[in-house]
Amino acid sequence: MGSEGKFVTLRLEENFSTRSNLLGKIHQIGHCKLLIVLGRWSMMNARGNADWLGTGSRRHVSSAFRFSSALAVILMAIAPAFAENGASASAVERMSTPGHEADELARRVGKWSVVNTIWPTPGAQPIVMTGLVAERTMIGPFMQEVMRPAPGSKMPDFQRIAYLSYDRVEGRWKYVSMDTRFPAGIMPAWSFGGEEDGKISLLFQPLGFVGFGPEVEGRFTASDFVISRDGDNHEVAEQHFLQANGSGKKWLAVRYDYTRQQP
Repeated sequence: MGSEGKFVTLRLEENFSTRSNLLGKIHQIGHCKLLIVLGRWSMMNARGNADWLGTGSRRHVSSAFRFSSALAVILMAIAPAFAENGASASAVERMSTPGHEADELARRVGKWSVVNTIWPTPGAQPIVMTGLVAERTMIGPFMQEVMRPAPGSKMPDFQRIAYLSYDRVEGRWKYVSMDTRFPAGIMPAWSFGGEEDGKISLLFQPLGFVGFGPEVEGRFTASDFVISRDGDNHEVAEQHFLQANGSGKKWLAVRYDYTRQQP
């Protein structure tokens, strides 16, 4: 057999192998459009092989073309059954479907009045900021919160933007915030598991905190973020600091007290 004949044989073996693998994996696909595309691809691929080989060699691929045609018919015939079978949905489709956690987040949508309290150091007198408003909206499964001074407030303008969502794949909450009042950058946080006793407990990625004094401290600071609800109209978020200063003492550093605004 010449080199051309060997190449033709190899091409046919690859075609049959590919189509056999497709049949073996059909039950794993479960998507109507994908099955139809695969079926059409099988027919077009076989036709392409025949055209490439030339008139004298087309008889070598006639069986492959017949197989491809039959496979295409089978794929398009069973596609509706896969589409109607909920158990065949892909992992992406299942995990993208909003769960109980997303429904709970959606209940928090709306405008909230906020009181922000800060304790710069352990035992320090609190700095209380009133006249803040937070507006919450849902972007798919993510709850977006934009906090700023309420209209008419005498407080300097700022924005604190945060996103909260539940990762169904990893089984934990994820949070990220950014605050134009502090040079802390983007602050991501994660929980270890789901909500417990009405609380979502997150841990921020540690950062070099600038400090509240005249000089840049840049001290390594670890912090948590615990969100507690006592109904649909009130919740509290508290952040504790733990600094790398040898004391091993943590303290309540930040609190956000939310009260839902009535329509």
